Amino acid sequence: MNEVYFSMGSLVGKKNDYDTTQVARTAPYLLDEGFIDGVEFMFIKLYYGNGPEVAKMLLREGCVFPTFHTDKDIGADLSDAGIALKNGDRDTAKKLRAGALDKFRYNCETACEAKSDRLVLHLWGGLNSDFAIDFNVAALPELVGISKEYGKKIIVENVPSSDTDPLTNWKKITGCLGDVGLVFDTRFATCHRNAKETLEDGAVFPYIEHVHISDYIGEKKDFRCLRPVYHPGEGICDFGYIFGRLGEMDYNGTFTLESRGMTGDGPEIDVERVKKSLVFINNSICRG
Repeated sequence: MNEVYFSMGSLVGKKNDYDTTQVARTAPYLLDEGFIDGVEFMFIKLYYGNGPEVAKMLLREGCVFPTFHTDKDIGADLSDAGIALKNGDRDTAKKLRAGALDKFRYNCETACEAKSDRLVLHLWGGLNSDFAIDFNVAALPELVGISKEYGKKIIVENVPSSDTDPLTNWKKITGCLGDVGLVFDTRFATCHRNAKETLEDGAVFPYIEHVHISDYIGEKKDFRCLRPVYHPGEGICDFGYIFGRLGEMDYNGTFTLESRGMTGDGPEIDVERVKKSLVFINNSICRG
C-alpha cells in the first residue's frame, strides 16, 4: 500500500539552527490531520553522541518513523576511501572505510530507537562521488550484514554521480538486490535527465520501493542547482510521467516529500506550502 511521509530534514537546517523541536511541532500535526502516514528520520552530523535520545524524544512527541535516512557522509567517506586506495594510500583508505562502517553502525542503533525498518543509504557521494564506484560497491555486502544484525533493510538512493550516472551505478549492485532495495529520487533523476530511462529499466524497477519527491531547476548534471530543494510544480520534473509510470507498473511502495519546509528568509515552517505538496502527492497516487 502506498504511504506518504515527510522528511524530517525539511524541517531542520541552518535557518533554524537545526532546531529539532520544529519536527516535534510540525510532524505530529501533519500526521493527526492525515496529510502523512509517517516521517522520514534524517540523521545529521549533530546527532553523533545523542542520536538515540533525539529519536526517543521525537517518538514521545508523536512522530512515527517508518524510514530512516542515514548520514550522507557514510557514502562520501567510502568514496574518499576508494580514491585514497587508487592513489596507493592504503592506510588512509582503511581508516576511512572503517570510519564509514562505524558511522553506519551508530545510525543503525539510532534507527532502532526510532523504530524504523528501512535505511536510506547514499552508497557514494561527496567530491569523489562515484570515481571509485567499485570500491563503494564492494563495501555494500558488509553494510548489509551490519543492517541485518539490527533487523534493518538498506535501500540505496540514486545519488548524483560525477563520473557516470546513478542508474549505471545501481546496475553494479544487482548482486545485492533483494536483500537491498532502491530509492528513486525525482530531483536527482531529473538532474541527470534519466528519470524515464530509470523507470523503464526492467532490471531495476522491481526493486524500487521508495520514492523521494522534490523538484529541480537547472541544466543536466549542474550539481550547484541541487539546492534549494523545490516543491513539486516549481521546477522541471515531469511528475505527470513519473506518477503515470508508477501507476502503470502498479507501484505499491512509499513516498517522501523532501521539499524545503522553510521557504522564506526566517526559521518559520511554511506549513501551508508543505500541505499543498502533500495533497498533490496524495492525489497523484493510487492507494490500494
